[in-house]
Amino acid sequence: MHTMHLSTPHHCRHLNELRQATSLADAASHAPTLKTGRMLYSEGVAWMCKAVACDLDDPLSADDAALVLDFYRSRGATPCIELTDHSSEESLAHLAEAGFSLRKIEHVFSHTLDTLPRPAAPAGLTLQRVESGAVRELAAVMVAGFLPEGAPLPAPMVAAVARTLRHPDAQGFLATVGDVVAGACGMEVARIPPQTGAAPVPVAALWGAVVRPAFRRRGVQQAMMAHRLREAARAGAALAVIESTPGIPTARNAARLGFSLSYLRLVLKA
Repeated sequence: MHTMHLSTPHHCRHLNELRQATSLADAASHAPTLKTGRMLYSEGVAWMCKAVACDLDDPLSADDAALVLDFYRSRGATPCIELTDHSSEESLAHLAEAGFSLRKIEHVFSHTLDTLPRPAAPAGLTLQRVESGAVRELAAVMVAGFLPEGAPLPAPMVAAVARTLRHPDAQGFLATVGDVVAGACGMEVARIPPQTGAAPVPVAALWGAVVRPAFRRRGVQQAMMAHRLREAARAGAALAVIESTPGIPTARNAARLGFSLSYLRLVLKA
């Protein structure tokens, strides 16, 4: 499949949602299947407690909605399922009847890797891939970046990020200026079939980028994004995706580097 077709909303949604289901299933404590997707659960890790990629081929039924409710409530977790702006009205109606409502919208941007951006990097910035033996330290930097400064690190969350970084498809990078850690980020290159029987397409997902407060507004995040795009191309990826909530620096930096909005992810909870 030519790369110009990969970033169309339909293909990007299919590839990226399946990628998320596959990669998170490997890191989650429980991940039973539901249609094309997975119901993910890991105790103490909220972002790994959700049903994903479950309506890519067929609409969800009332029984499917009830199954998601029971799966999470039986484990003491908030029922959560992710759909997209391509999901059917039938899926939305059955979930609404079961008590689900929209809680969050995420933007999914895509970038074909025919050409690669090369923005000027901040002076003295070095990006280095972290080997498997040091991923727990990298995971701690990542988790800290999403918490208030000085907040204690939740051990289950650090362990979950470390498991994700240890996956054979994943790579983690540490950004330093001199001997000081400026930020960290992750990436995976997964091979996902675009349709039944088709050859897998290498898709890169850029995630987990954090920049420490003292180094913000210097171009560190943009440099980490561009570096991962080059590494993704080197690993054979044809398409890269990055996910963001609206209006944050991730979205602005993605646009500057040539990413375009492919689809919306809808987060529903009951």
